[in-house]
Amino acid sequence: MTNQTSVLSLDRKTMELIERKLSVKREMARAKEHELFDVFEQDLTEEETWALKYLYAYMPVNDMADYTSDLFLSYVRQSLEIRRNMPWGSRVPDHLFLHFVLPYRVNTENIEDSRGILHQELAERTKSLSMADAILETNYWCHEKATYIGSDLRTIAPLSLIRNARGRCGEESTLAVAALRSIGIPARQVYTPRWAHCDSNHAWVEAWADGTWYYIGACEPEARLNQGWFSPPARRAMLINTRIYADYPGPEDITLADEWFTEINLLENYAPTRTITVFVIDGEGRPVSEAQVHFELYNTAEFYPIATIPTNEQGEVVFKTGLGDLLIRAVKNGVWGERKVTVLDSDRFDIVLDQTEQQDGTLDLDMVPPPEREGETVEALSEERIQHHNRRLEAGTKIRTSFEETFLTESDASELAAEVGLPADRVWDVLRKARGNSHEIADFLREQSREHGEWPLRLLESLNEKDLVDTFRDTLGDHLYGSLNVRGDLAEDVFIQYVLCPRVQHEMIVPYKNFFQDVFANEKGEFNADPGVLARRLDESYSRREDLPNLKGKATP
Repeated sequence: MTNQTSVLSLDRKTMELIERKLSVKREMARAKEHELFDVFEQDLTEEETWALKYLYAYMPVNDMADYTSDLFLSYVRQSLEIRRNMPWGSRVPDHLFLHFVLPYRVNTENIEDSRGILHQELAERTKSLSMADAILETNYWCHEKATYIGSDLRTIAPLSLIRNARGRCGEESTLAVAALRSIGIPARQVYTPRWAHCDSNHAWVEAWADGTWYYIGACEPEARLNQGWFSPPARRAMLINTRIYADYPGPEDITLADEWFTEINLLENYAPTRTITVFVIDGEGRPVSEAQVHFELYNTAEFYPIATIPTNEQGEVVFKTGLGDLLIRAVKNGVWGERKVTVLDSDRFDIVLDQTEQQDGTLDLDMVPPPEREGETVEALSEERIQHHNRRLEAGTKIRTSFEETFLTESDASELAAEVGLPADRVWDVLRKARGNSHEIADFLREQSREHGEWPLRLLESLNEKDLVDTFRDTLGDHLYGSLNVRGDLAEDVFIQYVLCPRVQHEMIVPYKNFFQDVFANEKGEFNADPGVLARRLDESYSRREDLPNLKGKATP
């Protein structure tokens, strides 16, 4: 163990913790020892070594499975170089750099080597500005690249969002955080898991400048910081939080300190709060440790847990929340108890675990959100500044629209359809959805349809709309060939839905069919004769992990 304690301001205790967690991760990832850990045999600086160890120690195990050391080392080296070159780099404390600049992951997106690309776009635009103005300028740039549209739950990566030119708030804020980090500004995606006063939720961005955290609406620029359409709703929230892949010490309130990540509570920055203690007991009045306590809001016709915290040895959990109502449900080993509470009534609530079956009938509950509240009074903007801001918005919209004009058109789709002998309306449907990836999708159809007829088009039609934006020819070709060569006598609808279609859940689509066919080449006949043999093989050879709450269903095959 090294005695060094100055690298990235890591003290001995923290370095030892990183080493211990790295050893656990290394054992988990032993099947990829060379792809992941041979990097430490390279000529690395001490900063590079410890930054890489830090990332490895805390990264989700999914990422160790899906990526290699080249990607992680690229993020480390580019981040350290950006810190040296940007004018505010030396003003960012090491702990903020480690937790909010260095990390490659923002949410559940596919990881791309995008840091250098984003830096090239933004460095010249921002390096002569103050940190605060650089945050505003970065958000104007984000507005040039993307605007809001509702979509499914898979989060596309920053470069894919730029290619699509639109995305939901979780994707816009992922882009904005990645963009800010690319110029060395600490940034984090924050969100309310569910609103208390209406359906749905929202995600936005906090960025650090010269000692202060500010918030912005991602890709929705305002003329100054700490302003957005969501400001009034945020003042009525019951939780606003973010997740950090580290043993994060604060200074923010910590909602959950997991072994591999920390969830921090940022609600106090937006709304009045109260800290409540929930005491969980069994039917005989004894405290229950390791019970899961769910703090739930009524949203979108269900009670949704905005936070889940395990009880300590005394049967207690502590939760900072807003001044509204919650349904609190505690569960352990199939026994539960629940209670609707008004936070202003008390700072302590008891829950008894005494239920094992859902009761018949209905229960009427009034769930009251926190009251509306005025924000702090701020100085009105000058007319000149308002007009300047409006011009920036208009210019950004024109830039984005000009990019969208490079997408293939319905006329292009008709020409392609005639060229390859496919129905024009169906070709246009997939090209329209592919947007900035439409040229790639068109090339796939052009290359494959002469030989395979409608099957390339049917493959594209089996995908979710968002898949057409970030799936490329090598992947599509793998699934086309890897499916057609095992079609056999399957009914067409069964074949398309359950063989040809590559999507399983919320994962990034990658080329996997030919890989598995090679791996299982000798057992193919046995598996076809009895699929249970394959199921048992997987059950015996793989272990399950349930400690990846926000990445379940996201790993690639």
